[in-house]
Amino acid sequence: MRQHSNQLTLNAVGQQSHSLEDYDWTFANADTQYLTHGIHKYPARMPPQLPAGLFSHFKSAGEISSGDTVYDPFSGSGTTVTEARLRGINTITNDINPFAVELSRAKSTPLDLDKLDAAIEELLGDLQARFRHAGSAVDCGEDVLSPDLAAEAEQVSTDWFPEPQLTQLFVVRERLDALADQFSTDIIRFLRIGLAKCARKVSYQRQGEFKRYRLAPADRAAHDPNVFNELTTVLRDNRQRMRAFLNVADPSTDARVEQADSRNSLENPVLGLEENCADIIITSPPYGDHQTTVAYGEFSTNLSTLAFGESYERMVDVDKRGLGGINVERTLSDLQANSESLHSVIEDLKSVGGRSKDALEFFIDFNAVIEEVGKIIKPGQPVAWIVANRRMSDIWIPTHEIARELCETADYTTRAVLPRSIKAKTLPHSNRAGDTMTEEYIVIASGPE
Repeated sequence: MRQHSNQLTLNAVGQQSHSLEDYDWTFANADTQYLTHGIHKYPARMPPQLPAGLFSHFKSAGEISSGDTVYDPFSGSGTTVTEARLRGINTITNDINPFAVELSRAKSTPLDLDKLDAAIEELLGDLQARFRHAGSAVDCGEDVLSPDLAAEAEQVSTDWFPEPQLTQLFVVRERLDALADQFSTDIIRFLRIGLAKCARKVSYQRQGEFKRYRLAPADRAAHDPNVFNELTTVLRDNRQRMRAFLNVADPSTDARVEQADSRNSLENPVLGLEENCADIIITSPPYGDHQTTVAYGEFSTNLSTLAFGESYERMVDVDKRGLGGINVERTLSDLQANSESLHSVIEDLKSVGGRSKDALEFFIDFNAVIEEVGKIIKPGQPVAWIVANRRMSDIWIPTHEIARELCETADYTTRAVLPRSIKAKTLPHSNRAGDTMTEEYIVIASGPE
């Protein structure tokens, strides 16, 4: 396989280190958009060099090999599953966000390039004529979209999109729906992700930020993007990324990506997980509850409706059902007894009238995933949690220490706790709630024996 910029830093004698602490896990100035990792943005995305480095280390240490299985309980944009495909490692992964599932599948699924080219040609071939027809229909007061698509369009607010661009985006969607009978699900999905990327670029959303902040009203009047040109550029760029991915991907590996809740993943028949079925775990859990930290559902709502027809209600529910979410039934157990660091944080939050209940609910849910993963991983095999510390109600939360202590209570054995900078990551260093995140840690443990 051809090598890319996802290699680990080498030591002075040109040999890979054998100690986890000897690696440079910061990956300063590394290209994190190589291959299909660049087909669509996603908030707080784990750099692909991180799972790549972990796979390389544990392969060289003889703890995993080609044909083994990695489980990722928080797929996100599909970083782990894509890197696993490059190394002949099978993957089972899931996410609570339907858009994350589609993006993960699009990034990690090899496509027939000739058929992809044919689909792009069919989509773009008469698209400008369709835009002109739609414009004329609007001028004449006629319906442009089918009743079903018109109902979906009403869920996407023009407060976030200019016209006629929003109508044109739905014209693209209508054309993709029609092409679904002619091309495979995988190819149409890849094009839908391109439409979602185009929609984000066309929208009033300020680029480079994970939260939905709009352009200032004074700037919106001058915002008049060309949908056809934007879509053409996106599809051609994504096509080149897929071409490069095909040069190095292992098509024989199995990659299963499903929409599921990791707090009870063993009970979900869609995933097909069994106890002691995974050879390695690599995952980056949410840094806090979706409502106040990283709103994955909020980021994905309009994009999912435009490209995939997901309902507004289902997407809004994503952030309410994530770890620490308000739509989740849980018992406020005495989890603090399992973690001295968590106990200290909760008491400090109570002392300042802070959000102690929110913090405790998040870690109760996180602990549920830790316990679930402890059943899924084979005894003694490596588990890597990539977590971030944060400030909440002006109280510092050492998530890496809490994660380590909760894992040890669940009979994991700690191997290493490795710090890394996240200054270049697209996530909030501060927000209205006073939360900040500037430090990330890789908590590596052995699964319970």
